[in-house]
Amino acid sequence: MIEAAHRLYVDIVTRGVLDRKIRELCFLAMALQEGKAESAVEHCQKARVAGSTEDEIMEVAAIVCCGAGKRSAARSSIMMTEAFKKL
Repeated sequence: MIEAAHRLYVDIVTRGVLDRKIRELCFLAMALQEGKAESAVEHCQKARVAGSTEDEIMEVAAIVCCGAGKRSAARSSIMMTEAFKKL
């Protein structure tokens, strides 16, 4: 079962329907929504490498914050501050 899940993950990450930049912004949004700071930093960095601007990344964070409420907004703000320190 773990092997099947890994194959599915690899397929999703590597297929070419979305370009790498959009894919990383989606992963960043999920990490922010779930409160996973290390993952948010990782995907923020990968999004930058893939060509995302700081404004695009912050727009994703703003969208997540609006959709998730005040508690998540505060958490996301802290995570994004830390992520940009590491760029």
